[in-house]
Amino acid sequence: MPSLEEVLRQRKPYVGRINVKVVCKGKDGNRLRYGVSDGKTAAECELIGCDEDVVGKMAVGASVVIINASVKQYLRKYLQVTSGSRVTNTGTVDVPDSVRQQAEELINPAPAAFIKLDVVSTSPLKKLVSVKGQIVGEEMIKSVKSRGVDIAVKNVTIKEKSSRCRVALWRDVAHSPVSVGD
Repeated sequence: MPSLEEVLRQRKPYVGRINVKVVCKGKDGNRLRYGVSDGKTAAECELIGCDEDVVGKMAVGASVVIINASVKQYLRKYLQVTSGSRVTNTGTVDVPDSVRQQAEELINPAPAAFIKLDVVSTSPLKKLVSVKGQIVGEEMIKSVKSRGVDIAVKNVTIKEKSSRCRVALWRDVAHSPVSVGD
């Protein structure tokens, strides 16, 4: 049976079988996300369209065999379990604390550091940052598709001293009560 690292490196889109331990669980909108490990490598595993039986087997601490998952890529490679995949219980997969921590960080990353608005334009692309400022502009909520799902987004413009920045508020935060002057 291939290791998780080999599965994520392969070029083919489907995984035959892989033994993993479910290390942690998270939710991102409607997506169920799990941190999994084969004892050496940590990865994200996403469940889409699975029945309650599969969701129940993916309990934190459970060791499972995942059959016919897909390997997807969005920022990094991850496993996707769908209704065409199978999940069954298996013998214990031991995961060292260091690998467990890596899985936790994939699913529940640490909050981004605050940076000043005048340097936000020079930060690297796709780097998570946090900013503070007063809202000076607000747009209407719109809907965008991401991975085939409609997601609410509202853009606000914030100001700190003489610097301005446009910030996108995603999902539930787009519906939060914010207005100019906050």
